[in-house]
Amino acid sequence: MLSARLRPCVLVVHEIIRDPMRLSNRLFAVTTILFGVGAMSAALAQSDGLGAMDAPTIVCELPTDHPDMSRVTEDTQQILTSYDPSLPGTATITVTYNGFPAAAMTAFQFAVDIWEQHIESTVTIRVTANWTPLGANVLGSAGANLIHRNQTGFPLTNTWYPDALADALHGSDLNPGSPDINANFSSNQPNWYFGTNGNPPPGQFDLVMVVLHELGHGLGFFGTMKVDNGTGTMECNGVNGNGCWGITGFPGVPTIYDRFAEDGPGASLINTGAYPNPSAALGTALRSNSVHFDGGLVVTTLGMRGPLYAPGTWNAGSSYSHWNEASFPVGNSNSLMTPFISAGEANHSPGAATCAHFSDIGWPLGPACNALVVAVEPQAVIAEGVTVGSAYPNPFTNELALTLRLDQTQNVRATLYDLLGRRVAILHEGAVGAGSTMNLSVDGSSLRPGVYIVRIEGDGFVTTKRIVRAR
Repeated sequence: MLSARLRPCVLVVHEIIRDPMRLSNRLFAVTTILFGVGAMSAALAQSDGLGAMDAPTIVCELPTDHPDMSRVTEDTQQILTSYDPSLPGTATITVTYNGFPAAAMTAFQFAVDIWEQHIESTVTIRVTANWTPLGANVLGSAGANLIHRNQTGFPLTNTWYPDALADALHGSDLNPGSPDINANFSSNQPNWYFGTNGNPPPGQFDLVMVVLHELGHGLGFFGTMKVDNGTGTMECNGVNGNGCWGITGFPGVPTIYDRFAEDGPGASLINTGAYPNPSAALGTALRSNSVHFDGGLVVTTLGMRGPLYAPGTWNAGSSYSHWNEASFPVGNSNSLMTPFISAGEANHSPGAATCAHFSDIGWPLGPACNALVVAVEPQAVIAEGVTVGSAYPNPFTNELALTLRLDQTQNVRATLYDLLGRRVAILHEGAVGAGSTMNLSVDGSSLRPGVYIVRIEGDGFVTTKRIVRAR
């Protein structure tokens, strides 16, 4: 039996500018457009310093004729959750439910409980969820309510951060009284599966998985790249095939997601020296089947850059703001944030790649994500005669120990880095004698909770270990 596929998600932007510098917090401009279909308003106000704007929303549709549907069969592998209901969450997500039947609400809440164990925030994340009639082929939508820049606690300046992440980094609610994520799900979709056991029957769509996917976008899995189709309202500058990025009215300000995007050889897509904005060169790169997310933890988790979906034909909303379907197909543990979902498919875990992605864009990870990224640490190929012991305990709070044994005397340098590539500490520098064991110790008392990389370099080897400082 062939399974239908979830249509590429469409980004919808509601452009409402709010300038936190103004006490009135009044609206400056409002326009609603489809990313990849319409152009953004040019009449947007700018802030000299702090700024916020309504963020993209992801709208997912269900076609009956997706060309990939023939490759998905009824024996789709089920991937169950890493969520343990006996463990407390490290984030609090509250949902205002409008019109949800009890069974759908239970499934939605189950997805919320999963995310609460995978991310960490001291600020309550608020979601407004509507059970409402949508288009014939529309499953649902979700997106960050606002994006923020240049706030205290943000790692990077002149960079848009989605609402919930912005609050987590800032340490307080930047938009009190308003939701951080808006979500809509189809009340007229006849094939929902509301169970939470990860076992939807053929022909039914697992609501838990769809909610997890959409909330993932709302939490920050999206960027602003697009390609102009040359017709209708301009996506970029009206020239067919031109690629562009950013929010009109805020030139040169990328989202945190955009900052990690690279082409095949490794050039940043927001480097206007390599890719003028807009340009045909950027449009070609975005349709090259070779666009990557170059986050530090993603690379160490996967052993490569994160492959993004960049087919030869631009699919608005599907292209760029998802993992590559070919790299993480149905049955892969990282398939949650790919652009397609099969009827009968269930993946109730963000997966190690998405957890790593969330850490790279700034999210403090909860215990479930920490466990995933540590568990899949790739085994480094180390030179003969070099033995690196396991980091223990990992995750750790006070102190972590790591051993190195060499058969031949070498000069060794061991360095601790954070995920922005900044050197935190030199753990050892000097000779290590043949046959001796070097003991490395990482003091957690001065480290913020998060993921770090220990890099050990000798005369003939280099290896890394990923460690997690728990709260």
